[in-house]
Amino acid sequence: MIKCTLLVASQWAILDKFTNLLSLYNILEAFTVSKFPTNLSEITAMSFIERNTQDPEEIEIVAKVCIWEQVIQEQQVKVNFNGKLKHKRLYKIAGIKLEEWSEELSISIYHKNEEINRYKIDIIHKPKK
Repeated sequence: MIKCTLLVASQWAILDKFTNLLSLYNILEAFTVSKFPTNLSEITAMSFIERNTQDPEEIEIVAKVCIWEQVIQEQQVKVNFNGKLKHKRLYKIAGIKLEEWSEELSISIYHKNEEINRYKIDIIHKPKK
């Protein structure tokens, strides 16, 4: 069974191809917004996808970005495990414009139309005085 054991969003991330080390910078728990509409900074989401030995070597997953449960961005991604049972994946998310206040922005990972993990980022409205 395909699982997403970790999903997190940060301001940016680095995955070193030689050492396979992953560094996440400024993990995002919330955005503080003073006015609407507003553009959010670029987000890097990272997932750990796991399979068992009966699952195929190559699968397709979908990363969805939602506001108020409405999909605003979607990325279809092929994952090749290359003989391993775990796979790290980075997703660049840019160009998000908030037209009005929303409680949260969410990033979800789907496999075969089933959500296998979700990460929520709170949107805090704090008008300038």
